[in-house]
Parts: sequence; C-alpha cells; structure tokens
Amino acid sequence: MTKRFGAALCAALALAASAACALPASARDGAVLARLAAVENEAEAIAEGEVTGAPARAAAARAAAAWRAARPEVARMHAGAALRSVDGAVAVLSADRDPAALRRDGNEVTGALAPLFGAAGDRVPADLHRLDYLGRSIALDVRQGAWPRASADVAALGAAWDALRPRITSRAGGAPAAAGYDAVVRQLVRVVRTRSTTRVVAAANRSGAEVDKLEAFF
Repeated sequence: MTKRFGAALCAALALAASAACALPASARDGAVLARLAAVENEAEAIAEGEVTGAPARAAAARAAAAWRAARPEVARMHAGAALRSVDGAVAVLSADRDPAALRRDGNEVTGALAPLFGAAGDRVPADLHRLDYLGRSIALDVRQGAWPRASADVAALGAAWDALRPRITSRAGGAPAAAGYDAVVRQLVRVVRTRSTTRVVAAANRSGAEVDKLEAFF
C-alpha cells in the first residue's frame, strides 16, 4: 500500500503530541493515523524485503517505538482485541532475529494493524488494508512451501474483496477497477492450484499494485 502520510504531517506530530488535549478530534485522529502509518511503514518494509539483516532489526525497533507512541491514543478508542493483536505481533517482531521469520513477523504486524486505521478515522477501509496484507502473506506462504496456508489466504483475500467490492463499484470509475481486481482474485486461485511459486509470487505482486489503484477511491 502506498505511504499516505507525508513528511509535513509527520513533522507536525511533535507539536500535536505536546498539545493533544487542545486539539479537535479530527486533528487528534490525524496524528494517531500518522503514528499508525509509521508502524505500518516500518513493518511493511521488512515484510517486502526492502530492508534485511541489521537494517531490518533496526526497522523492527522503530516499529515498536512507533507503536508505543500510538498505543495510548488508540487504547482510548476502545480498540479491544485488535489492540492486543498488535501488541502480540509487535512483540514477536521485536524479539525475532531470523531473517526469513522477520519478513513474516513484519507482515503480521500490518495485518493486525488493519482494523485500527478505521478506529482512528481512516477513510481507507480495513478490508483494503487486509488485501494488502494477504497479498504479501500469499507470497510468503509459497516461498516457504506452505501451500495449505496459501490456499487459506487466497480464500480470505477473496472474502475481503467480496466485502469491499460494492464500495468500489458504487464510485465513479469503480467498475473497471473492480474488474481489474476480480481478475487478480481469479489468477491467484488458479496459480495456487498449480503450486508454481514463481507464478504465485507474480500474481501476489499484481495484487499489491491493484490495491494501490483501489486506494485512490478513498
């Protein structure tokens, strides 16, 4: 998923943190969203293999620090089980040292974060975040030879898309975009059955590119 929060907003976070009680709700939501995005961006970089080795461990530490900064405000939004899911995923990411496991750990953080964006007022639906997470998960599954999990993740991706699709088709220009993601789902179902790692990874990468297009509708 594209990085939605620019440097200007991130730079404003220090000011927002020092005067949080004086901020209107919309401004507080924006600050919380930026903090959540900081966690997601670090975890996503690890999950996608953009950083590896020592830089990945440093990114994991930054993700944990960003979560500590975001958590108090998120907790006040009564996020419940979702909050605890992120706690657990961040703890695993922080503790792991295995490079292959770190990629999975980072992706699990992004998946756990998905419902919290909505709680913080994000316009992007949780199911769109889930498509992003599941696409990466499918690629990781097949690289690890976890074909049953890949099949389950494809089914979960299809369910998330079914829930999201009407919100896309109801918008101007949404029908062609929805057709594009329909094709992605069909391709993933087909190639996972072939057990071709190369073809599944290519289809999962296509899912990520199409998710970025769908994000523009929000």
